[in-house]
Amino acid sequence: MIKFTLMKQLYYALDPRDIPQVREKRASDIFHRTLDVTHLGLPGIREMTVQERYLPYSQLYRLYINDEKEEADIGEDRVRALVLAFYRYYHPDYLKEGVDLSNIDLLECFEVDRMPGYHDRKYAYRDLITMEDIRNGKPDKWKQKHGFPGLSFAKKYQDRE
Repeated sequence: MIKFTLMKQLYYALDPRDIPQVREKRASDIFHRTLDVTHLGLPGIREMTVQERYLPYSQLYRLYINDEKEEADIGEDRVRALVLAFYRYYHPDYLKEGVDLSNIDLLECFEVDRMPGYHDRKYAYRDLITMEDIRNGKPDKWKQKHGFPGLSFAKKYQDRE
C-alpha cells in the first residue's frame, strides 16, 4: 500500500452513509469529511478531516487533525495512533492481526485484500494509461483528457471517421 492509496481509502471510509456522525462539506472542487473522534480516547485529538481535491487528471487527498492548517504527516506517532484507532474502531477487519504502534511502517499494518476497491483499480491514478493497456485495446480514444472543462480541439485536429 502507498500513502496515496491509504489517504484515498481513509476518505472513502468516512462515508456519511456508513458513519452518520460524519459531516461532509463542499467548497468548489474540494470535499471535506470531518468526524469527531473524542470517543477513540486519543489525547489532544478532537476531530479528523480528510480532504479530497479534484485536479485536472487526478485527485489529491489530505488528512487534517483538529483545526490545524497544515496537513498531518502519517509518519508522526499521534497521526499513526489516530489512523490505527479509527480503523480498529470502524473497520477492524482491514487491519492485520497483532497491529500496534511498535510497527515501523503504518502502510504495512493493513490487510489490503479485505479493503473494498483496492484491487479493482490497477493503478493509483485512474487515468494512467500504460503500453500494456494500449496493446490490449483498453484506452478509450473518444474520452477527452483535457485539463480544462469545455476545452476541445479544432475540427481540423479531430479524428475522422
